[in-house]
Amino acid sequence: AVVLLAAFVFVESRSVDPLVPLRLFRNRGLSASALALALNGGAFLGMFFLCALYLQQVHHDTALQAGAQFVPMGIAAIVSATVGAQLVTRFGTKVGYLTGAAIGTVGLLLIAQAGAHATYVSDLLPGFIVFGLGLPLVGVSNQIAAVADVEPSDVGAASGLITTAFQIGGALGLAIISTAATTRATDVLATGASQAVSLSEGFQRGLYVAAGLAVLNLLVAVSTPT
Repeated sequence: AVVLLAAFVFVESRSVDPLVPLRLFRNRGLSASALALALNGGAFLGMFFLCALYLQQVHHDTALQAGAQFVPMGIAAIVSATVGAQLVTRFGTKVGYLTGAAIGTVGLLLIAQAGAHATYVSDLLPGFIVFGLGLPLVGVSNQIAAVADVEPSDVGAASGLITTAFQIGGALGLAIISTAATTRATDVLATGASQAVSLSEGFQRGLYVAAGLAVLNLLVAVSTPT
């Protein structure tokens, strides 16, 4: 993937009419927003993947039951997206970004506390709701900030760029988080622990890595211009 990305950048840098004008990255707001959405995507997809496996392999829920348990997160995200637009309009994109990154970090840390004998209502649901509240705030704020200082002729390219950043960040974040989780689960299983305990340990390690991405996003939010 890294080689292909490098090859793409090389080709684009030499193209007369590039698909992605590399000069866009000189726009600090766009670059910061792309990074923010990449980190947000990595934390979100990694969390979603691990939680789905946890619910099915540790709690022994069906795929349908596991999916239904994410519904409160989706509802929280819808509410947050509605309120977030008003928050950004009144206080600016940086406030929305900071708020969303901080809330998302708390949500991931709450989810990471779930162990082998955790219950959905008391151990997972609060973290799901909190994370759902933070996710759209980061997205809405950075989607606005990304195109705020871009020339009208480049808005389409800028929009596509940040969407791609979210997807690439999600793929890379998922790879990193799932690797950390799998490694930890394998190591614990080798010590003679039960499968449920091993999977839970891996789940927690992966969620802490996802929380690390959220913390990094929070630091990026602090450093971004108003």
